[in-house]
Amino acid sequence: MPKLTQISLIISTILLTACGGSDSSTPEVDDQLPVETGFSHQVIGTVVDLGVVAGAEACIDLNMNLTCDDSEPTSTTDQDGGFQIDWESETESPAFNLLATWVPVAPQSTSKWQPRRINNPDGSVTLQSLQENNGFINNLTDMQVQAYQRLAEDDDLSEAQRIVAMAEFKRLLVETYGLTGENPIRLDAATASSEQFIQTYQVHQYLAAQVDAIEEPMSTLEAVVAVERVLAATLSQINMLIEQSGQSASEYLASAPAALTTVVEQQVIALGYKEQPIDESLMTATDWQVINEGILSSESGNHALSFTLNPNDIVYLNYGAIDESIVGFEINDMVTIIETSPDVDEGIIPMSCWNVDKAQWVSSEDAEAVEPSYSGNTLTTVYEGTSTEIYMQVTKLDTQTDAWQSLIGATNSAFKLADITWPRTMYRLNVEMEDDVICRPSNENDQFTWDHPVASPDNLDTHLIVKTFFNYDFEADDFSVDGNEFTISEQDTYRWQLVDTPNGQKAIEIVNSDENVPSIFIDADYYLWDENFIIEVELESKIQINQDSYAMLIFEQSMDEVLYDHFMGLKTEN
Repeated sequence: MPKLTQISLIISTILLTACGGSDSSTPEVDDQLPVETGFSHQVIGTVVDLGVVAGAEACIDLNMNLTCDDSEPTSTTDQDGGFQIDWESETESPAFNLLATWVPVAPQSTSKWQPRRINNPDGSVTLQSLQENNGFINNLTDMQVQAYQRLAEDDDLSEAQRIVAMAEFKRLLVETYGLTGENPIRLDAATASSEQFIQTYQVHQYLAAQVDAIEEPMSTLEAVVAVERVLAATLSQINMLIEQSGQSASEYLASAPAALTTVVEQQVIALGYKEQPIDESLMTATDWQVINEGILSSESGNHALSFTLNPNDIVYLNYGAIDESIVGFEINDMVTIIETSPDVDEGIIPMSCWNVDKAQWVSSEDAEAVEPSYSGNTLTTVYEGTSTEIYMQVTKLDTQTDAWQSLIGATNSAFKLADITWPRTMYRLNVEMEDDVICRPSNENDQFTWDHPVASPDNLDTHLIVKTFFNYDFEADDFSVDGNEFTISEQDTYRWQLVDTPNGQKAIEIVNSDENVPSIFIDADYYLWDENFIIEVELESKIQINQDSYAMLIFEQSMDEVLYDHFMGLKTEN
């Protein structure tokens, strides 16, 4: 296959030899007709680079050396980016490329979406175009020439393979940029300067930098369309991320957010261009499967280890079904391990939660199924039956790094977490829920209710709280009252208060305030002041975990038995 620099010679040879036979007789010469010794040529075109380019040097690159040589015809673009080049040659149909070179007004971008045009040592830039584009020189024609040259340099490719690859390349450009027309890459200034075109081009160049960074070898046929295939598959997602960010495309791409890298990475892996993530800290589909099975799957149960860091006296393990757990706490250098298991006789009580948007209770059976969404290392879902969003930010931890050792070193040595053989990857979860959620049993038979002791919750006092919920006569001697706090039998101390709820009604909160009770066992009870009665409910307060004082780790199901045996072993030792 001839190289581009050979095309001119080949075409010239064909034209010269196609004129007739090799008869040795001397041809007759018509003295009335002059012998043709030169041919006139003209190219009228436009240079655009995300808008018109005035003052650029446009030239006919006859030797295709990417330089406007002194001997090659040139012109300068006008204020509309237009140019006209007229020249004479001894070849009737010469082969050439078109070049446009200029010094940009703005400095070259250093962001990860910088243009894929030619950057010259003197600070100027160059765009190219094939002869077939009839004078149109722009960002897309330049990419077309680069793809063509890449294919031409591979001597192992057949002409048919080159044609098919260029056809796919051009088709992907047309589809992703939303172009129309007989030759859509012949861009006018209005199209090239449109907001949609510029954003697509910026995304295109960002992806080029990401794909070019892939170390795995690709064939020429793969490499020449790799960026454009990734662009076609991810553009709609990336445009959505840009819109959600509230930033311009330029600002968003320059920040190289994790959400964007994840989208690109997953597509690169899906297309078979790379086996491992571009950034090892980013979540892959396999990683998300571990998270889903660890905390969201009703079939596989929960697989999570939580522990406090400041103070570091409590550990909590979920190792299967929702109610299968181990609680461990350390008091006075003694470790206590308590195991819980699901009550098969009790079963799961169906719950209904207050949906603020619908202004009604929605049962778990009637709740609309909402698929989790993934953006970077963040999973977004909703609390079942509500519109309250839950954000789960995941940090991948390599258990052979100092960061992991530092985290484990911050735990209570009595739990001996450093003695465990951990898998290579663990996942630390940070959960945020911006609004409170209130739920109650769906079936009336499952509800615990009380009559109103007074007309309004604002008229409640501590004596009425004790009398209503603890079945004690408020005149008895076995409890004492101190404001909103009361102590029963000189042992258990509680505190109560009225709190607001998402459905606009008041609820009574009662919580154990005994300083001697481990915090893991301190859980508030809530009683909703409904129109007709008081009903026991579950009130989940908005969540924002302090990473300095608490850690939750998600692991693969295979670690359940390892961790269970470890903590039960601590129980045996004590």
